[in-house]
Amino acid sequence: MTARRKVRFTSYLLLAAPASWTAIGVMAKNPVGIPHAERLIGLGLLSWVLCCLTVWIGVRLGAAARPTVFAVFLVTVLAMSGRGLVDRYGYGITLLALVGVVAAAYWLAFRLSESSLPDVMLIGLAIALISGPAIDLYDSLVTRGSSSAVRPQPLGVEIADRRDIFLIVLDGHPGLEALSLDYPEPVVETVGSELAAGGYDLPDSAWSSYRGTDFSLPSVLEMGYPVDHMSSTPSSTQDMYNIISGDNLLREQLAENGYETYMIESGWSGSSCRSWYDECIASPLLDESMFIVLEKSVLGPAVLETYGYAFTAGALNAMDWLRSHGPELSENGTSDFVFAHVMAPHAPFFLDPACKKVVTEERSGVVFPRAGVDNQVRGELLLEQIECLRSFLLDFAGAIDEEAVVVVVSDHGSDRRRQLLRDPTGWTDEDIVERMNAFVAIRGLDDCPIGDEVMLPNVMRHVLSCLATDRIGPVAPRMVIGEGVELEDTQLAAIMDVD
Repeated sequence: MTARRKVRFTSYLLLAAPASWTAIGVMAKNPVGIPHAERLIGLGLLSWVLCCLTVWIGVRLGAAARPTVFAVFLVTVLAMSGRGLVDRYGYGITLLALVGVVAAAYWLAFRLSESSLPDVMLIGLAIALISGPAIDLYDSLVTRGSSSAVRPQPLGVEIADRRDIFLIVLDGHPGLEALSLDYPEPVVETVGSELAAGGYDLPDSAWSSYRGTDFSLPSVLEMGYPVDHMSSTPSSTQDMYNIISGDNLLREQLAENGYETYMIESGWSGSSCRSWYDECIASPLLDESMFIVLEKSVLGPAVLETYGYAFTAGALNAMDWLRSHGPELSENGTSDFVFAHVMAPHAPFFLDPACKKVVTEERSGVVFPRAGVDNQVRGELLLEQIECLRSFLLDFAGAIDEEAVVVVVSDHGSDRRRQLLRDPTGWTDEDIVERMNAFVAIRGLDDCPIGDEVMLPNVMRHVLSCLATDRIGPVAPRMVIGEGVELEDTQLAAIMDVD
């Protein structure tokens, strides 16, 4: 083989930069929120192998080595970041553009075969691609800050009635009072009455203590307030994610009482089983971090059309697992606790009332408002996902042992009023009700109703009290709507009494 057709090892190494820079970038920007880093690493390695294989085949077929490496490098950069081309021109024009880039890059490098300029350009581009994630990682590490997390005191609870417990979190499900702000009374009554007819107990007034999943979900699992003050530092976020992943008081108390513990990952970046649970049900391959990487590439529209968003795939996976394995757990003779985080009805609204995936532009987006789409349309799509979940909850309750406890909570409401984009000190009462009114429904504790009013940190305290030998007292109500913004007792009381 002549020198012209020989690919240097360093050239193969250079191809790792365009093949992996988007995956590395996602990990560097969010080092505390990658449940499955091995997936991103595998995606980067696969892309690199494909690049190397393409170069090797091209050279074996007679192409010059340096121009081939140059062309593959540039077209890989474009392929890994070319979502905009597909959105604007479609796959046909994008494919022609990629072919054009290959031809032009090969021709240019071939004409400069006696010059070192192509090598210098590739090295410069590789450094540029990797330097971005390197800077992001450095920023992430030096700005970790301190954590405001606090650990609760053990409850020392002794559970006398060790029936199965299913804790199902419906992400972003508005509470009944929040729904009444924007929907006719018959619609709101249907949501509650159908579940009540299916054996669920719904409190009249249920509220989240925090406005976002990062802190609200840990408050459910810690059965209290997991931070001294709400702080978005990476250190605090890491501690909150650890709580969600199993380092929490609820799982500990149940495990000490002989429960087998299960967690179904949601596909969201803060949802990872880690090693605390006895059984981990992994999220689908297309979790949030994987979707972010693929979404940027020319494959982004095809992935979205085929699988929906990561939240959609995760929600369907969680519901399918519960349908398939819930009855088995009811009959296995052991005490089981299952924590399932379902990323619905949170946007995007890709699930129709029958829980079938429907991907359209008006259903897209991970927040409620959508440019160019009327709020009323988005509201109807939210209701479709709520109907899907309501049908699932009724079917699930009918499929498992009637003695099993099913606890359904939402972590927060929706953001129809764009309040998350505004300073929380300026939120109106409607802003607060829409975001902080939570959805709670409990089945299997008919002789121990939850009452008319509850805050999320007290939900599982109530459940354990119903099953334990001694009652567990509630924590005092608190509502934090932003960093450093907590409602005064009088305002909190007024909000919770909204008709």
